[in-house]
Amino acid sequence: MCNCESLCCFGFGGLRGIVFGRGERRRSASELAFIITAQADEFLKIATKAHRFQNSESRHRCKPAEDVLKINVDGSFMAEMRKGGWGFVIRDSEGAVMHAGAGTIPRAMDAFHTEVLACLAGLKAASEKGMTKVMVDTDSTMLVMALKGNTFALAPAGGIIHDIKVLIESSFVFFSASYSPRVCNTVAQALAARGCNCSPDADLFWDGLPAGMETLVAEDILAPIS
Repeated sequence: MCNCESLCCFGFGGLRGIVFGRGERRRSASELAFIITAQADEFLKIATKAHRFQNSESRHRCKPAEDVLKINVDGSFMAEMRKGGWGFVIRDSEGAVMHAGAGTIPRAMDAFHTEVLACLAGLKAASEKGMTKVMVDTDSTMLVMALKGNTFALAPAGGIIHDIKVLIESSFVFFSASYSPRVCNTVAQALAARGCNCSPDADLFWDGLPAGMETLVAEDILAPIS
């Protein structure tokens, strides 16, 4: 998912989150001024960090340790329809698919919102499968920053990010998050696109390789390792 799109697609959902907050209480003018100023400053810093981060990263896939499972996640955002999809694939250190999933997001706020929900879906699935050592791999530098710090605590997706961190703390003995370029995240991208076409409350899950993904998975396995 393009981070420029994530920064620009704040949209009505994001504005509503700022004005009302989680409890639907309308914030005061002074509160709004503080939050908007703080977020504008943070987004400018994030854009600079993301550009430097992406330029410094290897174009190779990252191989996890032998006892760690890698969760590639991706979100797809359809701005004109205000909807999206999420996808994830869980693989072992050799690239073999252990589990995968895809689903729709009927009311997506922006591109970043879909990335966060994809991450939550992947981690929930890993937790339910009893996986305790995982690394999240994403092409969203904003998501990596959100998982590693408190930059997005006041963002519209801040509540979901908090839920993710609680899940990480309670379910995993090892966790890490890393950025990979889009060319190394093609399976999750394809699943997110499939998720856009899912019916609400009809998420898809596979124990093993999803049909039609054989070529993409094989290409990922053959990609150079950093």
